[in-house]
Order: sequence, then structure tokens, then C-alpha cells
Amino acid sequence: MQGLDECKTCHTPLLKPCPFCKERIKVAAVKCKFCQADLSVPPAAPKSPEVLKLESDAQLAMILGIISLVGVWLTAPFAWYIGGRVNKRLQQLGLEKNSNATIGWVIGMIITLLALLGILVSLVFVVILVLIAIFAAAAA
Repeated sequence: MQGLDECKTCHTPLLKPCPFCKERIKVAAVKCKFCQADLSVPPAAPKSPEVLKLESDAQLAMILGIISLVGVWLTAPFAWYIGGRVNKRLQQLGLEKNSNATIGWVIGMIITLLALLGILVSLVFVVILVLIAIFAAAAA
């Protein structure tokens, strides 16, 4: 080959760029000698800007869910909403659910419901205390 890109006689290409690392390799190569990529598997298609944004939002949902676990429960409803929205849109696009979005969605839902339950129990406790105070004052 002596550094030639094509055959001198028939002008058939002898080298091509590797689709992964762009180094020059033989046309018939099944594995790149530079990056070791399997050339029988085509490179993945680039992701659309919408899918990249959804992946970013999925990470945000997971982070908000984790933050809600550490005690900042106000982030939980946002994790629940964002995680659900991301997975719904991915399904509409015919793609698989994102695990980060699912984690954020589940944690967000659980922490939100537990926080609401805690608020409800606290309110019931306060009402009971007020009723006890009213009845105690009326009995005295």
C-alpha cells in the first residue's frame, strides 16, 4: 500500500477513515488498529437536541430526588414531575425510559407523599391538642 489511498490500476480506494476515531484504515478492516473499535457494528446515530435535553432533565430529576432524601423535601414534587415528564416524552418518541428519570420520579413521589402524610398527621395532632385545651378549659 505504501501510503496510497487508492489502487494505481483500478483506482479502488484502499483506505478509509475509521467511523469512530477517524484514523485511516484498510477498506476491508473489521477492527480498527488504532481505537480497537468493532467495525461490523455501525456507530450510534447522533442524538437529537431534544433527546439530549431530556437526558439532562432526567439527571436533574434524579438529583432533585436525592436532595429530597437528604431532608430538603421541597424538591421532591419537582423530581416527581420532571421524571414523569421526561419518561412520558421518551415513550412518545418511541425510546426507552431513562433510568435517572425513573429514579427521580419514584423518589420524588415517595418523599412527596410521605411529606404530605407528615403534614396531615401534624395537623391532626394540633387539632387534637386544641380540642383537649378547649375541653379542659370548659371543664374547669
